[in-house]
Amino acid sequence: MKFRKKKLYSLEEIRAMSKAFGQPLQKREYAKFILTPFICFAGFAYLLFHYWWVALICGLIGGSYGWFYQLRRKVKNDYEKEAFQERNNFLNNMTQLLTNDDMPLVEAFSTCIKYAEGELKRKLIDLEITLVDSDEKEVVEAFKSLRRAYKNDVQFDQYIEQLGIMFVEGRTSILTLKDTKDYHNKVLLKQQRFIEDKKQHKKDFRTMILYSIGFIVGIMLSFTLKKYVDIYAHALVGMIANTVYLSIIFYVYHQFNQRYFDDAVTEVRI
Repeated sequence: MKFRKKKLYSLEEIRAMSKAFGQPLQKREYAKFILTPFICFAGFAYLLFHYWWVALICGLIGGSYGWFYQLRRKVKNDYEKEAFQERNNFLNNMTQLLTNDDMPLVEAFSTCIKYAEGELKRKLIDLEITLVDSDEKEVVEAFKSLRRAYKNDVQFDQYIEQLGIMFVEGRTSILTLKDTKDYHNKVLLKQQRFIEDKKQHKKDFRTMILYSIGFIVGIMLSFTLKKYVDIYAHALVGMIANTVYLSIIFYVYHQFNQRYFDDAVTEVRI
């Protein structure tokens, strides 16, 4: 199963990704990505316009946005983070086993497969079959195929290339493999810190939205509610101003989501 970075995934692909590591999305999580943006968009729109039909339209837009964009990006990111972790586990396990000079390469490889999960495990099993039953040319091509599948993960790509050379030309020093594994570990740690930083940015963004709501409430309190509705919210000038304001808020919200869901898990550089 190969996923492209900018693809809009179907519901079947979303379910497949969420199940890949034994943690499928629950129904309440599907509902969360529809109801939360629906309620937020509808409530914000009603606060501005005081028309239920405008609130309903904005709520439907918000719910659709949550379903077609946020849910898919969230599942994709979770999948890629788990997949990256699995590749890191494989590199560490394989390197550890290869420190035992008496353990054959194929045995070490087979042992690592037992601990792998998800898409990587399936690909490693396919490679193992090739290692046992194929000639040198087919083995080389099998390693190249695995490298192509994870070409964005530079360190994993390099590790598999080095491992393939060992399978074809014979076992040599594993110092290069250790260096590549260590670098991959550093990338993983950097990625984890990056994600933690983004969680803080998410809190800051929510605070900004609350301030914007407070700004609107402040305007309303400067009038009575009836005056706010009659003089501003339902007036042409107010409707235009509120439409522009709501559009800006949505644009900022979308820009934030684009950055928040852009983990670039396999492309982090030290």
